[in-house]
Amino acid sequence: AACRTRILEWHLGKSVQVGDGTVYKRESVLGSIYHSTPAVIGSPGEFLRDTSYGVFQTQQKKRPLVLYTATTDGQLHAFKVSRASSDDTFKVDAKENNELWSFFPPAVLSSLASMFPGSQPESAVLDGPPVVQDVFFDRSKEQADNADVPWATMLVAGLGSAVKGYYAVDITHPEIV
Repeated sequence: AACRTRILEWHLGKSVQVGDGTVYKRESVLGSIYHSTPAVIGSPGEFLRDTSYGVFQTQQKKRPLVLYTATTDGQLHAFKVSRASSDDTFKVDAKENNELWSFFPPAVLSSLASMFPGSQPESAVLDGPPVVQDVFFDRSKEQADNADVPWATMLVAGLGSAVKGYYAVDITHPEIV
């Protein structure tokens, strides 16, 4: 457990000390953006002839503009690009400290140790470009008739060459993921 904690803390930019007293700290907490073309997502804006989607658009009209990108160190990052509205207290007035969160898909966790100093690094752990789409997973005829459909904004991306597969994250409310 202590080893796992050190590896995660190192990935997140904290200084960590190993058994021989050596202290390691990453030079940058942002890994390389290799094949991942960043996606910038704001409030829903598709033109769909679906009343329930119109309700979803109204509910999400104050969703902030967020940039999502995957990095080769296994993290999906979410950076707030602009304020959602005039009453939004999160300031975006500098080039740093705008990260809302980062996410390690569960499938990459076993590969993180290979990037720790002194290890043989694997190839890219996470580098697929994110695809974002507004979706609903299930709806009854009654829900469709009443425009009462639970829409969501989903981000789906491929893992890297070191780990094969895909992951999905619900980014409907990016500030509370």
